[in-house]
Amino acid sequence: VFHLCTLGAVLTLPVYDILLKLTHFYYRRSLQVAFFHDGRDVDISDVARCSYCPHLLLGAVVNDYRKPDEDKLLTDFTLATTYMGCPRTGFFPTDPQSRLGYLMTISAAAPDTFMLTKFDVLPIRFLLSVLSLRLGDFVRLEPDGPMAVQVGSAVRRIGEATSSFGAPFHNVQRTERKAQHLAQRILDRALVACPFILCHLLLVFGQQFDGRGDCLAYSVILQAGLAGFLAV
Repeated sequence: VFHLCTLGAVLTLPVYDILLKLTHFYYRRSLQVAFFHDGRDVDISDVARCSYCPHLLLGAVVNDYRKPDEDKLLTDFTLATTYMGCPRTGFFPTDPQSRLGYLMTISAAAPDTFMLTKFDVLPIRFLLSVLSLRLGDFVRLEPDGPMAVQVGSAVRRIGEATSSFGAPFHNVQRTERKAQHLAQRILDRALVACPFILCHLLLVFGQQFDGRGDCLAYSVILQAGLAGFLAV
């Protein structure tokens, strides 16, 4: 039973984040269809460069993060065109690759705020996850790391080499930003998955050292599932 449960958990790791945010994705799509031209989302950097668009200030709430000297769990958090943050977390530049619909969905994550404000207990958090009622999401505050920047620069150089054959330069820049954003996302996910990989490797090695010899297929499937988790 332990092996089956562990194997099932690992195989669902690549889609675990999606399963937890089904309502988030549905609500985000609904906002895009209702408020965006042709239902197409835009980068927040495009909004900042548009002279006809006002400076956007979206209200949100931070939970599960507070300093040791603070008693209040929740605090206001501002999502703006150029900066985001609050006095508790500090203020950081908004990621140019952030999608406006994504930020709007986080700003409208009322069920999370209401439930965690009124009933901040473990069963409520469990139900929010099981029923996929988490409209909010994690927002990266730090700038992209040097490795992600190097990946983006490499993609830009390749794009510049091919731009002489007709590829517009602004498309090269957009591709660079997307590659850098994707690389940072994979690195962030890898950081989260490292403890899982270490624990399961120790488990597999322990079984092999016990001389059972029946965990080879289990270990292969386990590592394949973890590799899929890293890729997603």
